[in-house]
Amino acid sequence: HFAGISGRLACLGVSGPLTGHDGSRHYVGELVYRSMITGEQGTIKLEIGLRERNHLPTERLPARTLLCDPYRDRPVLDDVLAQVLSANEAYAEKIRAALTRRGPAVRDFFDVGHAIRRGLVNPREGILLDLVAAKLEIAKASPDLSDARIAILQGQIETQLRPVLRARDYEDFDLFQVIDRLQEMLTRLRK
Repeated sequence: HFAGISGRLACLGVSGPLTGHDGSRHYVGELVYRSMITGEQGTIKLEIGLRERNHLPTERLPARTLLCDPYRDRPVLDDVLAQVLSANEAYAEKIRAALTRRGPAVRDFFDVGHAIRRGLVNPREGILLDLVAAKLEIAKASPDLSDARIAILQGQIETQLRPVLRARDYEDFDLFQVIDRLQEMLTRLRK
């Protein structure tokens, strides 16, 4: 399916084969496209995980673009329906990544903080705590919010977040506030 995607969607190309890892339970590939705005080539990293089952049913929701027509003040593309993880399941995955990823990534902390600020998830809600606990158990990895990890994250804010965020979202991000929420979650989980 992956190798033939450019035959079905002319706007996408495949930059190489889909490669399997972790006993064929994790696959990674990369798609390429040409930007309609800049004309430059961009990439989309595609990861397919077959490591665990979903804990909650998936949902069919609209996917929207952030790109707006400046003259008509509306999106340049219509919404498309996509089968997605529930918000709680997706953010439980993101929280697990923030806490256990081998090479810490500040984007995980940004995503968690953004979801909490926007009210997309509640870090004190039982369902989210249960999902995070289950996902940490499956990962068999200990949460790491050590000073060394935090120092790495602080070093990534300017180089990895600022270039890809709108100014308002960048200014709203507070790494230490997110760390505090995650610490609170871990304290609740230990109880």
